[in-house]
This record gives sequence, C-alpha cells and structure tokens, in this order.
Amino acid sequence: MHSFFHFFVGSLISILLYVQNAPTMYYAYFLLPVLLWMLVCLQWDLIYSAKLHLERKKVFYKFIGISLLSFIAMELLREIMSIVLWAIAAWPFFSNLTNTHKRLCFSWCVTSVILSVFPMMPVVGKDTNYNIVILAGWLFIFAVGFCARRPETGLIYNNRIAKREPYRIAVLTAVQVILLCISTYTIQSTSRSIADKDGLPFLNQIVSWFILGISLMLPLFGSQSILTRLLNVMTALFAPYILLSIAHEGMFCLLLCIQMILWLMLEHQLSYNYSKLQDIYFVPSPTDPTKRKIITEISLGDFRRAYFFIFFILLAFFGTGNIASINSFNPTSVYCFLTVFNPFVMGVLMLIKILIPFLIVSCILRAINVCLKVSQEHCFF
Repeated sequence: MHSFFHFFVGSLISILLYVQNAPTMYYAYFLLPVLLWMLVCLQWDLIYSAKLHLERKKVFYKFIGISLLSFIAMELLREIMSIVLWAIAAWPFFSNLTNTHKRLCFSWCVTSVILSVFPMMPVVGKDTNYNIVILAGWLFIFAVGFCARRPETGLIYNNRIAKREPYRIAVLTAVQVILLCISTYTIQSTSRSIADKDGLPFLNQIVSWFILGISLMLPLFGSQSILTRLLNVMTALFAPYILLSIAHEGMFCLLLCIQMILWLMLEHQLSYNYSKLQDIYFVPSPTDPTKRKIITEISLGDFRRAYFFIFFILLAFFGTGNIASINSFNPTSVYCFLTVFNPFVMGVLMLIKILIPFLIVSCILRAINVCLKVSQEHCFF
C-alpha cells in the first residue's frame, strides 16, 4: 500500500515536471524525497514498535522533544554542539563502567571535551595554518604506531589469546604509515613552496594524486578483524584528508577517529559481550565461536546509539564549519593537487573531503552493530 501511494505521487510529480519541460536535475530534487519517505514507510512496523517501547518506558514525548530541540539547535548554532559534547562526555559516568573501566571512561570524557572546542573555533576556510595540519599528521602517525604495537591488533606484538594477523596485513599497515608520512611531508613541502611563490612542485602533485588513489584502495585488502580493519580504514582515509586540510580540520579528524574508537569500546563493554573485541570479525567464519543470533528486540541502547550516530554525523559536517558552503571554500585546500582553476576537479576533491568524516562515523556504527550482533535497522527507524 505504501509503495503504491509513493509510486503514484512520484508518477504525478514526473508528469508535472515533464509538462513544464523542467530540467533533469529537477526530477532528482523532487523524486528523491519521495524515495526516502517510501523507505521510511517500509520500516513502519519497526517505527511503531520503537514508539511502543518508549511509551512503556514513559519517555516517548521527552525523547522526541529533546531530540528535535537538540537537532534544530545544532542546525542553527554550531556552538550548541559543544554543549551536547559536554553532556556526552559525562555519559559513561552514569553507568557501572566507572567501577571497572575508569581509564576508558576518563579517555572518553577528555576526548569529548577537547572535541567540544572545535565548534567554537572560527570556520575553516578563512585562514590557513599548515603547522597545525603537519602536527596532526605526525600525531596520527604516532597514534597508528601505538595501536599497531598493541597486542589487540595482532600486528607486531601478540599475546597468547589474540590471534596473530597474517604477515601481509602487517606489511599493508606499514605501507599505509609510509604513505601517511609522505602525505605529511608533501603538505609541508607544498605549503613552503606556495609561500615562496614557487607554485606547486610537479612531483608533489603526482605524489598527491597517487596517494589519493592508492590509499582508498588499500583497505580492500585489509584484515576482517574489527580493530585492525578500522585501523587500516582510518589510516587510509586520513592520508588524503590531510592533503586537503589547511587549518585545524586535520586535528579535528584525528580526535574524531579517537572518539569513534572509544565509542566502540564503550558499547562493547556495555553489551557484556564475553568475546574480546580483537576476536570479533566483520565477516565471521561458520565455525567462529563468537557467532551468535542477531538481536532483534529494541532496547534503550538502540536509541542511544542512533542518537549518537546522528549527532556525530552532524558533528563531522559542522564541527569545523559548513565545509559544503561556498562561503567557507578556500582554493588553497586543493593546492596539493592543482593550482589551476578547475571547478569540476575542485568540486570532486571537496566532496571527498566532506565524505571522509562521514565514512569514519559510518564504519564505527557498522562495527558496533557487528560487535553487539544488533540488527542494522535498529539504528535507522
């Protein structure tokens, strides 16, 4: 019934646009909302069960009101995100994790507070500060090295419990670290060359395009282990991101990655999953002892994860300013790739820069769903 109604509405809109000889882009503008609402209506049973669950908990109207007010406020005023981050920072302290995982809770709190500074900073695009970009690059390299040495990843050191990753995964991670080092040096060399009025060195341009292409393909050959896979994905995404950074957005992306990993670890601890995080895989084998039936019942934890996901998506977009706005666009963001005005190429590069934080947040949500064996639809009702 819902599909027929939306098909009728879509057909009517198409006929009206055709009669008016509207451009092709108008069809996308008008028909895309119809498609999205149809997908929402197809999940009506799940939406209704979620509503009943909240009504039983007597928090339905409070949840709807707080969610609407917070999201509307964040759309209108970036600084509201800082207040939300302060509230999120205190979230673990209202659980029993403070008794068993104090260091994890403290790390989450500190990272949230530091992240809350970025929405209050000037919008990226007005000024350039390559020193912060270079610092973010080297800090990320240090963070990757620290994670690689942890026994949970199984790359360098290992314990008797964690499974050792194949040698090719360790080599792939090392290659990614090398590419990240080259990216950091390239942005440093390019900024110095531009400041000296020497233009973009041809070698730097070739290296930048090579890193952009190869970095996005390397995770396809990575491990299926959750921690190692996320490490490879974040490293692959950060390398081109730093080449497109001109100020503090590189540091923001670094802290966002740390925050996402901490979110995964907190959700894993709250799930009381007896399997260790390093033993969970995105694609478990049929004989995997950690494989169990997917949970289909809705709980308050599903609402929390959905709320966090939407908030972090908004934070990824507006945390350093509306980077999709033409007012905040600075051509120096693409100086590592080209210095000649080319709207199409510049638009593609800026689109990649916008999508990278989204991909990081989405990958973490996928990892949480796999870790908790929760149906993915629970976060999209």
